[in-house]
Amino acid sequence: MKKTLRVLIAAALAVFASACAKPAASGGYNFDAPQECLTAAAADERLREFLNVSAEFPDGDAGARLSYTESEKLAAERIESKLVSFGYEVTAQPFEFVDGVKTSRNIIAKKAAAEGGSGSVVIAANYDNYILPRYSAYGLAADPADMKKSAGAMDNGTGVAALLTLCDYYKDKNLPFGLVFLFAGAGADTTDGADKFVSEMSAAEKKSTLLAVNLRRFGGDGMYLYTDEVKRRHHGYILTAAADSGVPVSSVPKNIPMLNTQTAKTLPYSTYAMRGVHASFMAENIPVANIFSGNLNTANLSDVESKDSPNIAATPSDTYTELKNVRPDYARQMSAAAVLTAALLARPDFADAMTASRAAFNGYGIVSKIWILYLCVFALYLALVVLLASVAKRLEKKYPPVPPAAKRRPPVFGSEYEDSSDPLDPFSDSADPLDPFS
Repeated sequence: MKKTLRVLIAAALAVFASACAKPAASGGYNFDAPQECLTAAAADERLREFLNVSAEFPDGDAGARLSYTESEKLAAERIESKLVSFGYEVTAQPFEFVDGVKTSRNIIAKKAAAEGGSGSVVIAANYDNYILPRYSAYGLAADPADMKKSAGAMDNGTGVAALLTLCDYYKDKNLPFGLVFLFAGAGADTTDGADKFVSEMSAAEKKSTLLAVNLRRFGGDGMYLYTDEVKRRHHGYILTAAADSGVPVSSVPKNIPMLNTQTAKTLPYSTYAMRGVHASFMAENIPVANIFSGNLNTANLSDVESKDSPNIAATPSDTYTELKNVRPDYARQMSAAAVLTAALLARPDFADAMTASRAAFNGYGIVSKIWILYLCVFALYLALVVLLASVAKRLEKKYPPVPPAAKRRPPVFGSEYEDSSDPLDPFSDSADPLDPFS
């Protein structure tokens, strides 16, 4: 028995170790070899340009870029300028915070489909930054001075750089479908920018969107792919594209219902996988691919990286200098994300695969309807009543009720003590016993 138990424990540990293994490259892609503008060096240059890194400003001068702030606005202007230099027509999509005072905006550039093409693909990244609040579950403190130190280089300067790299790559190319490059404002800790973009899409645009790709937070322990809260056909399709391209990407576990913003703050499965620009597209049944990095291997789901590579995202240490020092793989991961996206869109059956995945979608949405909840409660109540009735019937059959014997006074000689003519006299030896349930 003990031997069998040891074998089972060893097998369980082996499975756990396999599931938590750091993803390894599945092919021979060289991230430093010439691949037009998708090399690690090119991606790093896009990051330096976005942050405006220089000898005078080793961490750049983009500022903290917190949502709805002036530094976020300046970052948007810098992105616009870069897109114009690539030859794109740029559209700014402004939106307000709920108080009607603070404002932000999405920066959008589009590439038309080749002649005869149809549909579109959205490739997105949030360009703002956030820092973990004081006394949070992460155990980090944040004050105004600390917030000014964070440049958001990793989260999400790396995502912006990867997206700019793709913008550069596609500036002279046409695909059988259109491309929409979305730089979302107020997307680091909320989905305000993405919600605004999706809300202004027409029904036809939502229906014709083949895929929404989100790029975020490169330089972590490994690269991951998340596609939905339920199993989708295009998940395996994208992993196949990654393997064919030699890009190391691991799958994030699915079949987990989407968590809301407040619940998700301390769960990396939702913080890095579920929560992001792509979440707004998921709500419209648009296939998504969230490509990101981090560490999802901790058993307690805490927001930490490995011991040898501490987390810097959303902390005062999230600067370009720290990124290079403690996250040296960031440029290769940016390149890998760009290469995977380009390789995916270049597959000849891409559009058909995305359309098929969308048609086969079956999610958790119906369980969120209030009438479903009422129906479930009623069904549970009915089942409980039937169960209790069944138990009562079985008990009655097994233990049939026996009426208690009526108390009788021993007959005494002499008629003065009993009246045999009275059938209701309980003391009469000739009276019938009364019904005990009367």
